[in-house]
Amino acid sequence: MSSDSMDMDWLDKNSLKSVAARRFAEFCKQDILNNDDPDDPDNDLYREAAKLVLQRLERAIHGEHK
Repeated sequence: MSSDSMDMDWLDKNSLKSVAARRFAEFCKQDILNNDDPDDPDNDLYREAAKLVLQRLERAIHGEHK
């Protein structure tokens, strides 16, 4: 498991307001813990995509869609 996978503060459910974002964060956290392969070049892409989805989910709760 890479040291980057241990830095998952961005997946802290307590910092998220949207129920959907919390559920998605929990899914991503478990997925990263169960499937993190240090040799997989897509790990960073996965994290960046998950962060983007979480941001959008959080903005949706405030009525922002952009």
